Amino acid sequence: PQDRAGWLRLANAWKVLGENANAADAYARADTLAPVDARILADWAEAHVRQLAPGAVPSAQAVAVLERLEKAEPRNALALFYLGVAAEAAGNKPAALQRWKTLLALLPADAPIRGMLEERIKAAGG
Repeated sequence: PQDRAGWLRLANAWKVLGENANAADAYARADTLAPVDARILADWAEAHVRQLAPGAVPSAQAVAVLERLEKAEPRNALALFYLGVAAEAAGNKPAALQRWKTLLALLPADAPIRGMLEERIKAAGG
C-alpha cells in the first residue's frame, strides 16, 4: 500500500485490461503517495473518461483529474473537450466555448471529431 511505483504498475495493468474504474482507483492511490506528473495525469484522466457512456458528463473525480491535467498541459485535447462538457452541463457556456474553441484551433483540418465539435460550439451559442 505504500509503494507508489507498484500502484502505478497496477494502474497500467488495469488500464490495459480495460478495467478503467480499477485503473482510476490505482492512480488515485499512487497520487496520495506522491503527486503524479502530466503523463500519468493524462493516463488517469483517460481511465476516467473511458468509463463514460456516450454523451455523459464526467464525474466530479474525473473533473478534478482533468483540471489538474489542464493546468499541467493547457493544450491537452482530452482535458479541453471533457472540461468543456462538464462546464456546459454546469451551465457555464462561456467556459465550455472557450475550451472547445481552443481545442478546435489545435485540431488538424481533417480531424474526425472536428464536425461534432463545431456542432457543439454552435449549439452552445458560439
